[in-house]
Amino acid sequence: MKKKKRKIEWKKINKIILTVQLVIFFVFGLFLALNIRTNIGPDEPHHFYVAHAYSETWGVPENTPATYQFGDITSANVLAHWINARLLNMNFLKVDELHLLRIFNLLTSVGALLLFYKLTGYVIKKEKYRTIPVILLANTLMFQFLSGMINYDNLTNFFAVLSIIYFVKIFKEPKEIKNYALWAIFTCLGVLTKYTIFPLALVEFILIISILIKEKVKFNMKEKKFWLYVLLVLIFLLPVVLLYGKNIVTYKHLFPRCEEVMTVEQCMNSGVFRRDYGQSAGIKLLSKEGIGMVFSRRWNPVKYFLKWSWEMNHRIYGIMAHKDMFMPHNLHLTFAIYPISFVFLFLKDLKKKEKLDIYLLIVLLFYTFVLAFVQNYPTYLNRNGVIFALQGRYIFPVIFIYYTLLVKYIGEIKNKYVRILFFVILITMFLLSCIPFFLLSVTPDWFV
Repeated sequence: MKKKKRKIEWKKINKIILTVQLVIFFVFGLFLALNIRTNIGPDEPHHFYVAHAYSETWGVPENTPATYQFGDITSANVLAHWINARLLNMNFLKVDELHLLRIFNLLTSVGALLLFYKLTGYVIKKEKYRTIPVILLANTLMFQFLSGMINYDNLTNFFAVLSIIYFVKIFKEPKEIKNYALWAIFTCLGVLTKYTIFPLALVEFILIISILIKEKVKFNMKEKKFWLYVLLVLIFLLPVVLLYGKNIVTYKHLFPRCEEVMTVEQCMNSGVFRRDYGQSAGIKLLSKEGIGMVFSRRWNPVKYFLKWSWEMNHRIYGIMAHKDMFMPHNLHLTFAIYPISFVFLFLKDLKKKEKLDIYLLIVLLFYTFVLAFVQNYPTYLNRNGVIFALQGRYIFPVIFIYYTLLVKYIGEIKNKYVRILFFVILITMFLLSCIPFFLLSVTPDWFV
């Protein structure tokens, strides 16, 4: 008699792989947190000193002569600073403050990776592929480096993946009110952490409304549970309304520039303001002059997007901070193969694609469109330089979706050998391009 093939227990294997990957990620992140100089992480001195300003009050501090060097610290992006401040207040053991906040950021990213693994379980049906997206993100060099530094991006990514998880759960369980409440709560926390979550919140909200209409969802308003969730949402929504509602009433838009809140002279005390001043001002994309530039002196949107994608590729799989570390151009060509493959694999058998995949792709494309053409393209028109204000980390709130769908569609390739080849090249490329590439490329002036 033939022996039955022993069934591979992928859940147990995945837990081992996930644990090993998280340990490697944490250990290397800790190495970065304890050894990298303070002025290398993106705007790290700014975030560190703003946290100190927040530590002097339990609310949001006022702009004063003592804080002018940080620019406006009152009108957006307050939550990460507030949490960092509370950590400083509770530092009874007198741990080095820089290391304390860096390690907190690192733990936040470890949490984001764990949540990412949970997200893959809702989207990828084949258990054996679930850890691959997590491996890709953990070995994305800019994500790894950023995780060991003080910033608001790590907390933003944490809330972004939670927002996406509960968006997916709403799709799968449209009649469960808890999913709507938790989506709203985590999205509000994300918006309070960094205003760039607004595009994610907007597109998810529109799709959630469409789900409510299509599924004809009706909640029982007589249940206590319903009003409890409403109350919880209102508690978290209130600071969002107070913060950004004040901006609309006082400054006529959601995101006032520093020079609208303070004087230009006061703002000029901030190095971040001096660096960015003029990048978003000037020619508007939809103005007569802006449209004229699109069709004459500047690149049209299609040509710009191709260049934008290439430059973003450098800044995601390299390091873009106060010191840069980019891979050679020929290696970036390898990374470019996978977005192209992603598009091809998605369009292949498009009619057979799951509706959830379509919804997630809409979220990914909308966020990417806003980043490329609402934020970056007008800056290009003003400054005539593609790289101005271009940061790979800005795409991280939706990179979870990209990696998940990419792995899912590679896993659906019917030819076994082609599928295995795709995965072997993909995983090998990411593993080599993160820690080994960093250690081979770094110079002594990166370290304390």
